[in-house]
Parts: sequence; structure tokens; C-alpha cells
Amino acid sequence: MDPDTCTYCKDGFFLDSTTSTCDATCNSGFYPDADSRACMECYEGCAECNTNNYTCTECNPGWYLHGTTCGKSCPKMYYWENSVTNTCDDCNPLCEICISDEEDCTTCRQGKFFSLRMCYDACPLKTYSGGIKCFDCHPNCIDCFGG
Repeated sequence: MDPDTCTYCKDGFFLDSTTSTCDATCNSGFYPDADSRACMECYEGCAECNTNNYTCTECNPGWYLHGTTCGKSCPKMYYWENSVTNTCDDCNPLCEICISDEEDCTTCRQGKFFSLRMCYDACPLKTYSGGIKCFDCHPNCIDCFGG
């Protein structure tokens, strides 16, 4: 038996099952389990986790962090999928559904107005309210009302 091949580690060290060595930290995709003194694999989709296998702090590419969970997609309402950070980021507070960034709205929250993929408390200048959407005024107008 090789004396450098570990099967159990002393306190403060964790067994890396791929190398059979005891280290003070675990590799990416694993978390240190104090009870077993071993590096345990994170849940599928988690690039980094701590405390247990399902408390994710980072996600693998193609997975998105929402709270402490990695999923293949984000909740459709109030969040958008940020593929740069692999996170579910908040939509603009006026948006109910946004797509490629927090301002790229496709649906507004109740009582808000939609114009050119953005949501407003009131229709901007050179537009008028037509229900929940804002429509363009005549090009010669600064303000108008429609019908």
C-alpha cells in the first residue's frame, strides 16, 4: 500500500477522491464536507457550491444561478438570462417580462405603459396612451392624445 494514498483525512483537510490526497481546499465543482472530511461533488449545473451540494454560488455555462440554485433557464417573469455571468438578473422594476437585458421588455407590469420594448409609468413625449401601449404622435406634435 502506498503511504501517500489517503482514505481519510485529518481535521481541516478533505479527501480528493480523484487523487486520493488530503487538501485544505476542494477543486472547482466540489465542496468541503466537514463530517466526512471529503470533497463532495456539487449538484449538476453548479460550477461552485458551498455547505452542501445544492447551495450553488456559480453555475456552469448554459445554466443560470437564481438564488442558490442553478437551472437550465430563469423564471420567465421578472428575470432575464445573463449568459455572461450565468445568472438570472432582475428585469427593470417596470417590466414583467424582459429578454436580453433588464431594459428589453416584452410585457410591462400592471398599470405601466409599453413603447419600443420599454416600460414607463406614463407614455413619453411624442406618444399617447392607447390602453397599455404608447403610440407615436404625428411627427409635427410634441404632445398629443389619440383616439
